Amino acid sequence: MIVREFFRLSLKWLWLIFWLGVAAALIAVAAGAFAEPELQSQAGIVVVRSDLQLQIEPRYRIIQEDLIQLGRSTDRMPLLVALVRNETIAESVFQELPDPKPFGVKQPRQLLGYISGQFETSMIKILAKGPDAEAVILLADLWAKYYARFINDLYASDVSLRNIENQLASAQERHDAANTAFVEFVESGEIDRLDREYDYKKTLFDNIVEQKRIKLTREFNEINQRLSQMQTLLTDAQILQLTQSATSTSSANVAGLLSLLFLQTDAVRSFSDRSALDNTFQFVLQPATLDEFAGASALVAADLSRLLVVFNDELASYARQAEAMEAALLSPPSLLEDEAILQAMRELDALQSQRLVLQNRKQELQAERERLWNSYSLLLNKQEELRIAADVEEKAVVRYALPASAARRLSRPAWQNALLGGLLGVMLALGIAFVLELSDDKARSHEDLRSAAHAPYLGGLPLASTLPEEESAAPPGVRFVDAVRFLRAEIDRAQPQPRSLLVASFLPGEGKSTVAHHLAQVAAASGRPTLLVDANLRSPALHLLCGCHNNAGLAEVLLGEARLAEALQQTATPGLHLLSAGQNRARALDRLAAAGMGEVVAALGEAADRVIIDTPALHRCADALALSAWSDAALLVITPGSTPVDAVQACAEGLDGGAGRFLGVVMNRIPPQDLNVFGDPAIEIRGLRRWLGLVLPPPLARRITRV
Repeated sequence: MIVREFFRLSLKWLWLIFWLGVAAALIAVAAGAFAEPELQSQAGIVVVRSDLQLQIEPRYRIIQEDLIQLGRSTDRMPLLVALVRNETIAESVFQELPDPKPFGVKQPRQLLGYISGQFETSMIKILAKGPDAEAVILLADLWAKYYARFINDLYASDVSLRNIENQLASAQERHDAANTAFVEFVESGEIDRLDREYDYKKTLFDNIVEQKRIKLTREFNEINQRLSQMQTLLTDAQILQLTQSATSTSSANVAGLLSLLFLQTDAVRSFSDRSALDNTFQFVLQPATLDEFAGASALVAADLSRLLVVFNDELASYARQAEAMEAALLSPPSLLEDEAILQAMRELDALQSQRLVLQNRKQELQAERERLWNSYSLLLNKQEELRIAADVEEKAVVRYALPASAARRLSRPAWQNALLGGLLGVMLALGIAFVLELSDDKARSHEDLRSAAHAPYLGGLPLASTLPEEESAAPPGVRFVDAVRFLRAEIDRAQPQPRSLLVASFLPGEGKSTVAHHLAQVAAASGRPTLLVDANLRSPALHLLCGCHNNAGLAEVLLGEARLAEALQQTATPGLHLLSAGQNRARALDRLAAAGMGEVVAALGEAADRVIIDTPALHRCADALALSAWSDAALLVITPGSTPVDAVQACAEGLDGGAGRFLGVVMNRIPPQDLNVFGDPAIEIRGLRRWLGLVLPPPLARRITRV
């Protein structure tokens, strides 16, 4: 999908890509022709001794780390070439260059940008480049001279073996000290001790957490058991209350059962304030004889009610305790509120921090031991190399052999500049096209209507102002009359067939009046009585297109100043009558949404088979929306590239009004060459215009092929 959209975008904007690429290529060629020339000179360095292993120890030779890696390889030439661009050489050359310094350099390090190196068999080429010929030659000669001196000093065979041996002994001593420190640290067993202590504390922490969880679980079970018992007691008390209310039950039995309930309650819970209960229960808890029960029914009932209140309070309290304990069991962070658990966690964190410190210390000691061992190994190699070099008669490693050559001009071929510029131009054109596509919100094709605006597409009409009377007068490509007939056929396919059709547009000047006029002409030509209504009371135009007067029309009919039959006019097309806008349009604007307009449309529908209503543009007023309520169907006329997609969708929803009145969109003023036989924009462009359309803007291509 993405690839297809990319190719579609490229083909659509191919003319912009082509011309911008050509322009960028021409600019690149011109810039290369008029740019300041770049000159280059080279000097030769011959490698005399290529049999040595060039090893460099980083503690004693200040060079970059990547050069050290090259020095460890078996191939010597890459290392020698890499040493060409060296800051030590740059400082020496900078001091010898005359003032003012060439190329405007102010620091030795800047000279590295003008120097590079190459090697061929046993020769190293020092390449210097810059805009000035004399400065380039001088820079190449000086750099080659100091490079040869630098290499020979670095690998001279007369270096003191005693100095190397002293360095070797010092390196061995440092390595032994580092190794001893590492071994002592490992043998101290501090890390193992902390590991054991950490494991012990971790086990202790897990046990505390588990004991806390077990305790909470046991308390939770006890609370649940008491909750169940209290619910049973509450049920018994309610049953006892119902029994006591019966007249057949004696007060003695009720009082006895009430005393039994109280004893059971005392077994379930321990009362904290027995004196408060004595004051609450006036009869059951007081000594009494059986004779007193006969007249104590009121006291028993009161005590029973108070006991029910106690049961409800206790039941609510147990429920809250059970809910809190269940939340504590299900939420691990609640366990961390225990002080013992928090203390154990703090001890674990402290031990973990100590372990990390000791492990880092161990790694540092191990890395230091390995680094010192590498230095020691490099010094051993250097010692062996110097012993071999002491027996070699030739002491120079390289020799400055070829002076700097005449400066020659470096220039990129014109075709490379053109290619690079063309690629940049194409990328810029694609970026511009992408931005234009993203910022373009206009409906330009039927695909935009269907995908973005979600509006049905009825068809398109070519660019023509009048309906041709003969086929020979039709514009090239698809005939205008065929496009209008196709549009009429699409409207007739609607079920049920509309008798009144409203024609609207979002912007003025999109040709809705012309479309309405042509549709009315085609409908009348087919033998169907047709009425054309100019409901555009703000800017009427149908009377001009039909060649009729505008003395009395829709405005006078709505105001009651003229009869409908008197306002209708016969046009030049047989079977087509016009109801113009009229003269009193300003006073009749408010009548368009009134019931009188609906009566006019209904009367016109009874008098003709098809009533076509022209309306004002929707972006200025809502007259078309009001008129759509009196119409059976509505269509929207747009010009490609003028109406935003969002506006098309909003107009379609407003005209439809949820009643299914909106038939679709008509694209007007499409170039005839771009229209196929079905009224859709043409998919294929043949002949000369197809190729011109790829490299020229579409309007210009159409104009050229139309000449």
